[in-house]
Formats: sequence, structure tokens, C-alpha cells
Amino acid sequence: MNKPTVTMFSDSIVISQPFDSFFDISEFVEFISKIQYTLLVEGILIRGGISIGTLYHSDKYIFGTAIISAYKLENEKAIYPRIIIDERLIQEISRRIENKFEQSFKSYLTINGKKYYWVSHDDYSMSEYSHYIQTDFDGVYYINYLQDNLNTIQGSSIEFLDVSLQLLRGVYEDECKKVIQLINNGLQSDDPKVQKKYEWLKEKYNKAIRYYLSTYSDLLDPDKQKEFFDNWSKLYAQ
Repeated sequence: MNKPTVTMFSDSIVISQPFDSFFDISEFVEFISKIQYTLLVEGILIRGGISIGTLYHSDKYIFGTAIISAYKLENEKAIYPRIIIDERLIQEISRRIENKFEQSFKSYLTINGKKYYWVSHDDYSMSEYSHYIQTDFDGVYYINYLQDNLNTIQGSSIEFLDVSLQLLRGVYEDECKKVIQLINNGLQSDDPKVQKKYEWLKEKYNKAIRYYLSTYSDLLDPDKQKEFFDNWSKLYAQ
């Protein structure tokens, strides 16, 4: 991953990085996801935008089309504690994926008269996009920082269940309690706009918890699933 350039001023953070490969893009999105989740656990909600374009970013100066586009996304579309991704970047990802596959399928080995195709290691990161990036109810793309960072699943078989749940207990004690308290406090605000933001956060948080608990419960016998959900109901923001 290319080293990002970071500048802080007022209540804003600007992070830029050249994208030379799929790995750079997926690593950058993961990096931003970790930052957003870490701040959330500390009680700090942020919103923002990620765009592409020309940019000059040094210790003293920042200017270019990319920061203007990112600012507009944050100011006009983010609204909730989420980081919006420019549709142009999504299109660029799709274009590069298509080109990469075309190049990959031109590469093959012939063994005993049969052609064996392969995809280069760099293409592996393409699967990361669906994991980190999702479409919200209003049609915009955003970083799915809650579902990604609440993941403690260690495997897809019953042998991994105890380890996964032990990790989940640690996440609950260290992180989930703080997020739930933050959500509950925000929902008590007298400002309808503030309440709306915390309602969004509550819905996304509970969706992430529901996703992982369902994944865990699928490893159990059907007669034990209800008891499992009852025991872990404390993870939900009520």
C-alpha cells in the first residue's frame, strides 16, 4: 500500500493516496474503516467522502478536484455518520476489475493439451470491495465500517464456534457496550436531526450484530438456536 498523506485542520481530516493497484484501493478503504470504527468506540462520530481526481497534497497545501468532490459528498450527501464513496470511484473499480480479468484470462499454461488459466495475486483483493462497500437505503455507496469491524468469526464449522464466541465476549465488553451507550444517549437528544443520525447508527449496528449472530447460530442444532439468541440479546441496541 502506498503511504497515505494525512492533514488535520479545524474539525477535518484529509487523507490522500495514489491508487496504483486493486490492493491499494482495498487497503485504503480498510484503513478508513478502521479509523471510523476506532473513533466510534471512543464516542466520536464522523462523516465524510472519498473521491478520485487530481490533487496536490503536502504538509502545507491541499488543492485539486478530488478534495472538492470529497467535500461535496460529505457536505451534501453523507448526513449520517458514514463515509460516502464517489460513484466515479466505483466505476473506476469496475473498469479495472473488467480489465484485470481480461488480462488474466489471456494468461494460461498448456499441460497435456489443456489450458489452465489463473488470476494474479493482485486480483484477490477484488473480493474485498463487497465486504467493505455497500449501498445504503438512499442509493449511495458507503464504507460498511460496523459489519466489518465487529467480525469475530474464525471459521465456518462448529469447531470454531467457541473461539469465535470468546472473541465476541471480548468485543462486547470492550467495544459494544460503549457503542450501545453512545447510541442510547444520542437517541435522547431533543434535536430531531441528531436523533435521525443515531437512529441510522442503531439500525446499522443492530444489522451487523444480527448478521454475525445468525452466522454463529447456523452452526448450532435448531433446538439450541433460540437459547443462543436469548443469551446474546444484550448485544443489541434497544
